[in-house]
Amino acid sequence: MDSNFSLTRVVKLIQRQWLSVGMVYLMTAGVLVGIIVTFYSFEMARISDAIAYNMSYARPLDFRMMLFFLLGLLFMTLMGSSYFMHMGSKGKAIFELLIPAKKSEKMIAALFFTVLFSTAVYLAIFFAVDFAFISILKSRYPQEVLYMDHQLGKMVTQEALSYFSLTGIDSNLLKVGVWIYLLNALFLLGSISFKNYQFVKTAISIVLFSTLFFLCKMLYNYVVNDDTVIVDYAGYKTISEVLQNSLYIITISVTVVVWGITFLKLKEKEV
Repeated sequence: MDSNFSLTRVVKLIQRQWLSVGMVYLMTAGVLVGIIVTFYSFEMARISDAIAYNMSYARPLDFRMMLFFLLGLLFMTLMGSSYFMHMGSKGKAIFELLIPAKKSEKMIAALFFTVLFSTAVYLAIFFAVDFAFISILKSRYPQEVLYMDHQLGKMVTQEALSYFSLTGIDSNLLKVGVWIYLLNALFLLGSISFKNYQFVKTAISIVLFSTLFFLCKMLYNYVVNDDTVIVDYAGYKTISEVLQNSLYIITISVTVVVWGITFLKLKEKEV
C-alpha cells in the first residue's frame, strides 16, 4: 500500500464502509421518519382546533423547533455511537483493521459518515417530511389567518402554515448545534473505547461527568458569588456575552480534541 495520503483511496474506503454501516443508517433513518410523521400527525388535531377558534396556526406548529433539535441530538449521537461498534468484536475488528488504508484516511471516512453525511441525511429527512406535511395542510386550509392582537387592540392578518426551512432557526437554539457535534464526537470516541453497549456506556459517562461539573459549578457560585452584588448591569451583561462566545469557541476546540483522541484510539487498536 502506498504510504502517501490518497483521496481516491478515501473515496473507495467510504464506498466500502457503506456496506458496513449503511444498513444501520437506513434503519435509523426509517425510525426517524416514523417519529417525525407521528408528531406531525398529532398536530393535525391542534391545527383543526386553531381553525375552529380562529387562532394563529403558528402556535400549534411551534413544536417543530424543539423537535428539530431533540431528534437531531438523538440521531447524531446514534450515528456517532454506531460507527466503530464492530470494534468490540475481535473477528470483525481484525477484518476492519486489515483494510488497506492509512489511519488518517479511516478517520476521514469516519468523520464523513458521522458528521457530514449524518447531518445531510437528517436535514433532508426533516425538511422533506415538513414540506410534505405543510403542503397537504396548505391544500386544505387557508393561507392566512385572522386573529385578535391584544397588544394592538385590533384584528390582524398573519401568514399561516410556513415551511420550517423558510421560517429561520432561532439564533440561540442554533448555538445548541455546537454542543450536538461535541456529543457526536464523544459518542464516536465511546464507540471505539467500549467493547459493547457503546451508546449506553457513553451516555452514562457523559451524565456522570456533567453532573459532577454542574455540582462543582454550583459550589463555586455559592462560595465565590454568594455575597456578590451586581452594580454595573450593562458591564456584567457584556462580560457575560464575552464568556458565552468564549464557551462556544472552547466547545469547538474540545470537539476537535475529542476527534484527535479518537484518532489515537484508532491507532492504538491497529497496534
